[in-house]
Amino acid sequence: CPYPVDIILESSDGKKFGAHTTNLELYSDSFPNINMITKTTDGPEIVKLSETADIIFLMLQFMHNQVHPDCDSLKPGLLLDLAKATEKYGMYPAFEACKKAMR
Repeated sequence: CPYPVDIILESSDGKKFGAHTTNLELYSDSFPNINMITKTTDGPEIVKLSETADIIFLMLQFMHNQVHPDCDSLKPGLLLDLAKATEKYGMYPAFEACKKAMR
């Protein structure tokens, strides 16, 4: 992605992902929650999330203008966790893709 990273998302299993607050605001209703942000003096803000690295990786793919992940090909447990996370953060197109794949 050509945009500079201005926020770091840290998964529950410790993996860190560079992200863009503009995309987070554009593609979700409540992400990131201001109460989850840890200010650092020498770099991007760090947001610790309760989701695993696999889920954050998939969510970030839905937050770019690109071909989105094929939810039909996800394992049932991963799909359910993704659906819960996308609903939690108000990522409605991603949530609808998950619901469609669960039918």
